[in-house]
Amino acid sequence: MLALPVKALEKTKTCGSFSVTKTEYTVSGGRATRVLVTDGQQIALVVDRLSLAEPNSVYTTFFVPQEKDLTCNVANRNRLVLRSAGRGAKFFRLWQAVDETDGMDAAGLLLPDGFSEGAIRLAFYSGLYSFGREHLTAFALVEEQGDKVKDWHMEQGEGIEITAPDKSCRLRLFVEQSGAILVDPLTDDRIPLF
Repeated sequence: MLALPVKALEKTKTCGSFSVTKTEYTVSGGRATRVLVTDGQQIALVVDRLSLAEPNSVYTTFFVPQEKDLTCNVANRNRLVLRSAGRGAKFFRLWQAVDETDGMDAAGLLLPDGFSEGAIRLAFYSGLYSFGREHLTAFALVEEQGDKVKDWHMEQGEGIEITAPDKSCRLRLFVEQSGAILVDPLTDDRIPLF
């Protein structure tokens, strides 16, 4: 079982139109890094990397506020669409690997995993490959009008790409076990996340 962070170091940089905040934690039995990338308008990217001394199960969980008219559609095991009050959000699981083994094919998505006061718990988990020492996951979230959110897509092109309803690439990510590079396709600025 991992303990809460004992020490955290946070750094913020920019990459084109994106703000990149990297937080490094010392945890019981290893270290963890979380990178939060946002354009401040529609796109957020979360990349987590854990290096542990002993193998451990790791689950990434997001909490979503409970709204009266909240609807949820599991588009497939790597995409989830939420709508409420004319707005929409789409979660993408972009990358998942444990101990240098690709976890995308064998991994899954649980929804909902439970309820807490005022929130739905969305639990993304790595299934068969969830137990190990080196964990790397990447998730993207886009926000849009409810009727347009379905037109945001994740594609494998030059890296992993998030495309908008107008078919323009809005975020590009190159990921491998050794690291990740963010590209702002509008400015071609690049920044290594790890």
